[in-house]
Amino acid sequence: MPTTARAADQQERWHEIVSDPGLRELPYTVETNHRGQIVLSPHKNRHSVAQEQIQGLLDEHAPDGLQPTEFAIATAGGVKVADVIWMSPGRWEHMQETGDLRGGDA
Repeated sequence: MPTTARAADQQERWHEIVSDPGLRELPYTVETNHRGQIVLSPHKNRHSVAQEQIQGLLDEHAPDGLQPTEFAIATAGGVKVADVIWMSPGRWEHMQETGDLRGGDA
C-alpha cells in the first residue's frame, strides 16, 4: 500500500520524534497532529487491560497474523498510535522492505 506524500512527510517527522532521546521515556502515548506537532495522551490502566483483551480475541480468531499494541501509523493527518492492530505476516515483511518501520525499534 503506497503512502501519500503527506503521509510520507508525517513518517519523516515521526522518525525525528522517536530519534529524540528526551522523548523516549515519556509516560504518555505520543502521536502527532496534521501539522506534525506532538500530542501526548496519558496511559490508563483500564485501557491497557482492554488492549490485552482485544489482542487475545484477535489471536483467538485470527491467529495467523500479528497483533501488536501501541502501533504507530503515519497518515496524512499525523501519526496516530492504534491501541491494537492485526496485520498479516506479509504486510509486516512489506513494511520492513519499504521502510515503513523507520524510527521504530524493529
